Amino acid sequence: ITTKFLCVNYIFIYFGYNMPFKINQKGLIYMAPKVKDINKVISDSIELTQYQLKAGDIKLIKDYGIRLPAVYIDEDQMKQVFVNVTLNSIQAMPRGGDLIFRTFTQRLKSLEEITVRGAEDFFNIGEPVVIVEIEDTGIGIPEDKLGKIFDPFFTSKRPDKGMGLGLSITQTIIRNHRGSIRIEGKQGKGTRVSITLSAATEKGW
Repeated sequence: ITTKFLCVNYIFIYFGYNMPFKINQKGLIYMAPKVKDINKVISDSIELTQYQLKAGDIKLIKDYGIRLPAVYIDEDQMKQVFVNVTLNSIQAMPRGGDLIFRTFTQRLKSLEEITVRGAEDFFNIGEPVVIVEIEDTGIGIPEDKLGKIFDPFFTSKRPDKGMGLGLSITQTIIRNHRGSIRIEGKQGKGTRVSITLSAATEKGW
């Protein structure tokens, strides 16, 4: 896939189209979300990064909840989210370390931790949500950069390590799924990414 196609894909995702799009050599293909098992989607995503995990001496820990509610997602776009976060974590652990994927469900108690504009339109107090936490033991994020990590093209990487589109696209994909993403970390103490998604209903979202 050419840079031109990737840029068009970025534009469609970033500027808020409610339904994700995928690009192939012939153009844009509409992709509808479906009811999915989040644990399986995560595992399939991890498989795409096996080479990088082994090369980086990363110990993968899966702490999956059992009997989780299904979620209503576009599988390919959500895989992009998990791959982006995984690769960021690997790069943050140049000497190896632990990468933990944790999933669980709970009933939403408040909207205070939901970091998406218009959260009251996406979430309801008391409804079941599925939470994915991705935690690493890497170098962490300096406090002065936490507020910038979702800015388009922002990156703390060297120029040969990418353009800094990963987290910006990741946030937009999650928002398009009516979800929330939150990142916490301190320099030298690792990073934790928390993604909150509504449990699927008969009507979808």
